[in-house]
Amino acid sequence: MLLFDDAKRHDADRAMVLHALFPTQDSIAQYAAWCRADTVKLIQERSWNYDGVPGTYMDVVNGILNNTAIHFVSEKILGIELKTKANPRGIHTEREMYEMLATLFRITFLSFDEPESKFALNDAAFRAGVILNLLNTKAIMEVAPSTAPNAVGRIIAGARSLIWPETEKPWYPFLSTIASTGRPLDELIGNIVGLGIASSVTIAQGAVHTVDFYLDDARAKERAEIIRLVKKDDAQSTELLQGYVREALRLNPPVPGIWRDVAVDATIPQGGNLPPIKVKAGDRIWGSFRTAHLNPDDFPNPYTIDPRRPKASYNLNGTGFHMCPGTTYTQVVIAEMIKPIFGLKNLRRAPGDAGILPKYQDIIRETENTIYINRDGTTGPWPPSMHVVYDA
Repeated sequence: MLLFDDAKRHDADRAMVLHALFPTQDSIAQYAAWCRADTVKLIQERSWNYDGVPGTYMDVVNGILNNTAIHFVSEKILGIELKTKANPRGIHTEREMYEMLATLFRITFLSFDEPESKFALNDAAFRAGVILNLLNTKAIMEVAPSTAPNAVGRIIAGARSLIWPETEKPWYPFLSTIASTGRPLDELIGNIVGLGIASSVTIAQGAVHTVDFYLDDARAKERAEIIRLVKKDDAQSTELLQGYVREALRLNPPVPGIWRDVAVDATIPQGGNLPPIKVKAGDRIWGSFRTAHLNPDDFPNPYTIDPRRPKASYNLNGTGFHMCPGTTYTQVVIAEMIKPIFGLKNLRRAPGDAGILPKYQDIIRETENTIYINRDGTTGPWPPSMHVVYDA
């Protein structure tokens, strides 16, 4: 599966997943357009007004961006019907799905040095994993009954397709393609759910960080340029907008870094005037995305926003053979998700605390980490809520 450290097995799964997810050169653009349309729909459905108060309000985190990312992963990858006002027959709400995926992401990538929370996280992750695996199994078998482990399962899966033909399901293209590889059901589930975990909450987080970053008064000049760019669809404007997204993710990354175990003794050059680091096999090291993207050797004037920096300079999704395969996809999709938001007339933060992400900065592992404060006073890595206002 994609988490394998064996390059041969990892690369085989990576090729399988990428072929199923991006079957044509237009796939990324199509997905981005879908996310943009879903964002527009959510803005229309989940904005509200207060009597006697000017402006239209929305929760850009929980009402819009988180849900766009969760809708896409549920409908296009996992094959899970969400419980919404338009679809009351769904099992889990958008918020429940987000929390399950966020828990699984945290236990997979972020919690290696959190012994104080590991027990509770393990328990929550186990329960979330069981639910997502079962729901994904159901979706795969309905799309491809031949993957069912026994004749009874194949009959049930085939019967359900009479009620809702499998080819009409939004997840049919991806799941049918990946199921056609003939891989065992458990391997399919592992890759699909793993992809869902990696491509949901981080995209939502990246989009939220981008919007929050450019809503700051200190970046009014950049915000004005973004507002100009979102009204255009030519290639040059689109590329420049994606450059602004990369800069926001560089200076306000959704994930501060990632852990890696050292396979062999090595010396890691740091660049500049910093001494190289010697590591030994078995060491566990922290790769800081935030610090790496402030290295002046790679990013001259690192605290200056420059959307025209070379794309090759960024490693926002890791590097090596474990690098996230959706790096370009992430940047393109986030750019499309923020277009409808920055396209709103006179977009601004809501007054008071509602318009600010409740957070503080803490230095952990020599890296500045953003810690969010939830409504119940607990803290964590995920932003809780932020209201914005616009003139309809």
